[in-house]
Amino acid sequence: MAAWLIAIVLLVLGLAGAVVPFLPGPPLILLAGIVHKLLLPEFLGVGTLAALTAITLVSALAEAALAWAGARWLGAGRWGLAGAGIGAVLGLFWAGIGMIPGAVLGAALAEWWLARRTPPEAAKAALGAALGLLAGRAAQASLSVLMAALLLLDWFAY
Repeated sequence: MAAWLIAIVLLVLGLAGAVVPFLPGPPLILLAGIVHKLLLPEFLGVGTLAALTAITLVSALAEAALAWAGARWLGAGRWGLAGAGIGAVLGLFWAGIGMIPGAVLGAALAEWWLARRTPPEAAKAALGAALGLLAGRAAQASLSVLMAALLLLDWFAY
């Protein structure tokens, strides 16, 4: 019974982590599968565990790539990309809700002050950083739901 409870709590936290910045969604869902496999090996297939691992890796890569691509798409240079990253990290300290505003502000300020771009160019790069971060979070949320579905389907198959 404890194995099921631990796995379900980790699964729910993982799904919440798909939208809450402080919780690592896909890794928590993967951990739910690993804990469940270790405690109740007959209830989870190795193929499902391998798929969860692969999706976790794809999720991390997708989030980073989409954030970078969004900023780059609307003209951010290396300073804007660095500013967006630093701003996103600093924004996490404001109850997790400052990640996107932090990235936008970081990209805009870095492009304006360090790359010597005009304010409209800096704002455009900042918008790209925000759109990229939102796309990355959406990808992570979608992949988290996929992971949860795989895990639940495997559990109910037994």
